[in-house]
Amino acid sequence: MKKLRIGITIVLFHEAETLEQRHQANAVLLAEALKNCPNVASVVLVNTTHVAIKKQLPWDLERWPR
Repeated sequence: MKKLRIGITIVLFHEAETLEQRHQANAVLLAEALKNCPNVASVVLVNTTHVAIKKQLPWDLERWPR
């Protein structure tokens, strides 16, 4: 069986927004849970806004890449 690649959309309102704000916290919790499922290959957070994802964002870009 082929493993799933999952993208969860997030909405950023400014470049300094953390993943703990607004619905991002729910998206991260869901992503963390899905990462532990045996039939899931990868989970990414997908930014659906014009706000650029830069190194200045206050979250771990190694764990949640752009």
